[in-house]
Amino acid sequence: MAPRREVGGVRVDDLWHRRDGEQSAAYGRGKRWRVRWVDPAGKERSRSYARKVDARRAADALTTDLTRGAYVDRKAGQTTVGEVYDLWHPLQVHLKPSSRARQGELWGKHLKPKWGTTPVAAVTRPSVQSWAVELLGDDDVPGVAPGTVRKIVGVLRQVMGHAVELGTVVANPVTGVRLPASGPSRNLYLTVGQVEWLADAVAVEGGDDRHPWTAYGVLVRLLAYTGLRWGEAVALRVEDVTLPSGDRVGRLQVHRTDVLVGGKRVEGTPKNHRSRSVPVPGPLVVPLRALMSGRRKTARVFTTPGGAPVDGSNFRARLWAEVLEEAGERMPAGLRVHDLRHTAASLAIASGASVKAVQRMLGHATATMTLDTYADLFPDDLDDVARRMTVMIERGR
Repeated sequence: MAPRREVGGVRVDDLWHRRDGEQSAAYGRGKRWRVRWVDPAGKERSRSYARKVDARRAADALTTDLTRGAYVDRKAGQTTVGEVYDLWHPLQVHLKPSSRARQGELWGKHLKPKWGTTPVAAVTRPSVQSWAVELLGDDDVPGVAPGTVRKIVGVLRQVMGHAVELGTVVANPVTGVRLPASGPSRNLYLTVGQVEWLADAVAVEGGDDRHPWTAYGVLVRLLAYTGLRWGEAVALRVEDVTLPSGDRVGRLQVHRTDVLVGGKRVEGTPKNHRSRSVPVPGPLVVPLRALMSGRRKTARVFTTPGGAPVDGSNFRARLWAEVLEEAGERMPAGLRVHDLRHTAASLAIASGASVKAVQRMLGHATATMTLDTYADLFPDDLDDVARRMTVMIERGR
């Protein structure tokens, strides 16, 4: 095996003259000056120039890049962003199928048309910055929501990060791009009375009046009183529900969720890939027992009147939207199904549950996330702390 060439060795050759100063056979033909070097892979490379000053400048730059480890082959820099994406995306096996599918959607809709055929060496921070601003739109052209822009640019950042790992670019040009703030989201909370009205209205609109506790009504109550995410709730099986026995509180074992991948329903794991046990409030016991009566252990708790899995899009379009239109001022404007989860948090906090307990119930990764999400629910709690401390200080004086 031939010995590996030493990286570097940059030199400038005069192709028109031999070492003894005599004219070579190439004299007067082609470019006179050739820069030669050995790249990090041990391959000898060369590039020709007409002027000696240009050759010297190129040799100095190559020497600096090779010394600093910042050398990138020009041909490698011509690799397109689309080619790097095709290498990067299959490696995202650590993500849930729904997350990978979302990345694919963002790539196909927003990234591929703009960057798919662009060489990675041509992607610059200013060009990405300008494009991110364009995505937001203006008064004449509606744009993309700030939160979605952040996700789109986030995918591009990861793709270009992989380009750095492949050695096709030296640094990630997307790092440092200033992105629009998503802005504070406004959580909507319902009272118990509003939850009960909404659950009854959804049950009637759903047309399932076989017994007092219809699936859609129980589903709304369960979302509002336990804080399960939509996919977690509709994926519940009878075997996942343990109803109270003696002094033991009922529990929901949350270890799967329904997700849509490419328009198809698949079973996945809960967010953060973490299972959890959620307590069942007393008022849900009777309706859940009635709903599960006579069902197989592997049967879904919530189904349509025809026995099919409950589809989120159909539920929102055919039931939720119509009930909210009927509700008028009874319900907050812009109420989403996800706001039932926020409602569960607000009711738990109002009932005296600790932040840690609410975190475990909702399946948040940390208690900090719970506090950040529901900071607006704690002012009165802080006022109460101040009053209690005042009493304690006055008694201790």
